[in-house]
Amino acid sequence: MLTCTLTASPRGAISLAEMQESDLVLADINMPEMSGFDMATLLNGDSARRWTQVIFKSSSNDGRTMRDAFGVGAVDYLVKPFTRGH
Repeated sequence: MLTCTLTASPRGAISLAEMQESDLVLADINMPEMSGFDMATLLNGDSARRWTQVIFKSSSNDGRTMRDAFGVGAVDYLVKPFTRGH
């Protein structure tokens, strides 16, 4: 069964990952409190949560930002705004 839990902050996402087994975190890079990169680094640095998949969404489509995202363990990177595929 698929369950989706929403939170409004990176610290909230980390807390949720601590309380329940999370398979996926979808996060922006620019967030209040800490960047998505910092959040992913914390998630992936904890051996209990190391296998949590992180997908970033951002309006930035430059190569350096994308490389940095994958460098902190992202499994995918989505550029906003999204377009509907056909």
